[in-house]
Amino acid sequence: ITKLTTVNAGLNWSGDVAHWNTVPNAISYDVQLYKDGNPLNSSVNVLVANAAAGVDFSSAIAVGGSGTYTYKVTARADSSTLFLDGDQSAASGSNIKAIQIQLAQVTNVALSSTGVATWDNVANETNFQVQLYKDGNPQGTPVIKAADAVNHDFLVDMRSAGPGIYTVKVTAKGNGSTYTDGPQSEISNSQTIVKLLAVTDGLNWNEDVAYWTAVANAVSYDVQLYKDGNQLNIPVNVLAANVASGVDFSPNIAAGGSGIYTYKVTAKGNGVLMLDAIQSIVSNENIKTSSNDSALSGLSISSGAFNESFAPEITSYTATVANGVTSITVTPIVNESHAMVKVAGKAVVNGHPSDDIPLNVGINPISVVVIAKDGTTKTYVITVTRLAMPSTPISNLKATAGDGKVTLNFDAPTGATNVVMEQSIDGVNYTAAKTSVITVATTSAEVMNLKNGQKYSFRLLVTGGLRAGMSNVATATPIAANSGKSSNGGSNTADKVNDIIRDIVKIEVNGKITNTNEINQEKIVEEVKSIIKQSLEDIEVKALEKDLNSSEGAVQIKVNRMLTDIETEINNIVNKNLGNEVVSKNSILKYEVKMSVIEEATNKKVYEKLGLKVAEEEIKVEDLKDFTSYIVKFDIVVDGKVVGTRETKITTLDRTPPVVHDLEINNGILKVNATDNFKLNDKPYMLIVSE
Repeated sequence: ITKLTTVNAGLNWSGDVAHWNTVPNAISYDVQLYKDGNPLNSSVNVLVANAAAGVDFSSAIAVGGSGTYTYKVTARADSSTLFLDGDQSAASGSNIKAIQIQLAQVTNVALSSTGVATWDNVANETNFQVQLYKDGNPQGTPVIKAADAVNHDFLVDMRSAGPGIYTVKVTAKGNGSTYTDGPQSEISNSQTIVKLLAVTDGLNWNEDVAYWTAVANAVSYDVQLYKDGNQLNIPVNVLAANVASGVDFSPNIAAGGSGIYTYKVTAKGNGVLMLDAIQSIVSNENIKTSSNDSALSGLSISSGAFNESFAPEITSYTATVANGVTSITVTPIVNESHAMVKVAGKAVVNGHPSDDIPLNVGINPISVVVIAKDGTTKTYVITVTRLAMPSTPISNLKATAGDGKVTLNFDAPTGATNVVMEQSIDGVNYTAAKTSVITVATTSAEVMNLKNGQKYSFRLLVTGGLRAGMSNVATATPIAANSGKSSNGGSNTADKVNDIIRDIVKIEVNGKITNTNEINQEKIVEEVKSIIKQSLEDIEVKALEKDLNSSEGAVQIKVNRMLTDIETEINNIVNKNLGNEVVSKNSILKYEVKMSVIEEATNKKVYEKLGLKVAEEEIKVEDLKDFTSYIVKFDIVVDGKVVGTRETKITTLDRTPPVVHDLEINNGILKVNATDNFKLNDKPYMLIVSE
């Protein structure tokens, strides 16, 4: 027979719960509570399986009141075995209970307009129990707040519980031993949850704008659009102050296409004590059928103006802007308000300008695509031409003929990116001439290996820079050495002074011709020939440019020196060189000029004027053929004999007034109306397109 071991360890209180360490072979334990050393109530038997939980004596201690509480434990054996109960343990540690004090009542309990309950703190409380009431009845279970907490937010609970009058009461909770719970607080002030009235009136469309009648206390409204009874997009929120303007659903309807459109309105509260209303009844119907109207009713650009008057059915427009205009905007106006429009591929609000569209120098096509409600499209094309930097083509190209070559002089092509000298033998078909490299600083060039006697036309093609464009045309006919010279202005001139001057300037002694002073005679001949040659060079011939008062070609002759002065110079030379050896000489030498104009192709003389004696400002020979080569011939006559000749070959210009033709531009292609009959007659023809 063996006696169980006495419990002698772990005899400690945990609050008002008694604990101990178990011993081997015990099947249960008797736990006896003592107050001030005296047993209190009967012992409590605890099976070994429950020994770890201990014994909760809080109720007994609460009834027992203040005092010193201990306990003792006895291990119990199974009577059917050879084990005997153990001895009672020593007393546990003391659990001293003072006199219990009731906590104070919570004061200043309040419920704010935002649903937050507040109260004053209470000393020695363990926690607070806060109870919400609706219409005087507890709403939900009490909320336990930690010690020293003095507020709790009931807004979510109040809004969830719905409309009603809400109040709050708070109780300070004791520790169950030293302090007992305080009395429940007085009821707080009340706050009322109100549900807004539903929108019921004024739910009508005005075109595509939704309207409704406002309700009291609403802060805003959610307006939900429906198509064929199905929700379309998310609701649009409208502040109460903007109710009168309604909601413009035209963009949504345009995107939604044909169908039956309705809407519903929900009055929204303030998110605090005002609850949202239920959704309104459905509005009246806004029935939309698909439109195929993809036309514009207006179209404009920010710079310049169209060359054409706008009309919805005309889809091509042109405009020209200065080089300084680097971008442009387009403002389209659709004919049907639900149509959409894109400019240069980007959507544009009807009646508003597009984004800036950059412009390159030259032609810039801009597309304007109108999309009708049913998907029908129409494309308008605006072709904007941005002008290049202003330039002044070279106009003083001059050709000087040589032996198998022509020398060309011109202004330097400043800033050019490319310069090409071109040549032609027919004045129509040009090819690149073989010259040295022409740079931006070059002012002359020489074309070699040309055929003497062949007339050549030259022009300078300049790309870029201040002299961009095609120069004037200069012509020259290479000639063998000493056979003549060329003049400027697109003509070819050959001068000749005959040795017949020897027969005119002669010396007589005693009435007979003598050769005793041949040196002086040769000197006279050379000096007179020089004067005559110079007088030839002082005569200018040029083809007149267009003259709207004349319908035929013309040339102009200008004599730069008084012919009588030339006559005097010749006689002075003769007198100076003959000196004292002169016994007699011919009468005073007479100088005059005879002029004639001959058509080169037929060798027909078409004009003649004799006895030119004085300088003339201007001699015009008119009624000549356009684009026709003429030889203007001057014969220098001294004492009735031809001593010098000047022949100038010149081609007349087209002096016919320009003909205005109707043109149109379609998708960037210039077209001439078929009713216009162009006859070039194998002659150069220039088409000038303005604006």
